[in-house]
Amino acid sequence: MSNEVPRGKPIVRSEDLWFKDGTIVLQAENVLFRVYPGLLSKHSQFFEQLFSLPQPSDAEQYDGCPLIKLAGDAAEDMRNFLLMIHEIGYAL
Repeated sequence: MSNEVPRGKPIVRSEDLWFKDGTIVLQAENVLFRVYPGLLSKHSQFFEQLFSLPQPSDAEQYDGCPLIKLAGDAAEDMRNFLLMIHEIGYAL
């Protein structure tokens, strides 16, 4: 699966994973998640390494935050992962 937005599906913000004070926006398929990079880094070596890299000054942004498009990740899978690290007691 690519990170391209499926035809006819508008970009939408996640209802339960859009934190006003979040400082990073992730996009999986057509869903945007505004979350906390510290929590992502703590629970994912991938994100820890990603956030340690210098970011270009012209990096894409959304709502004033860096935007990371996640190629190959289903929106529902990303939602479940993010809920597990952001919501205490969340279980599938």
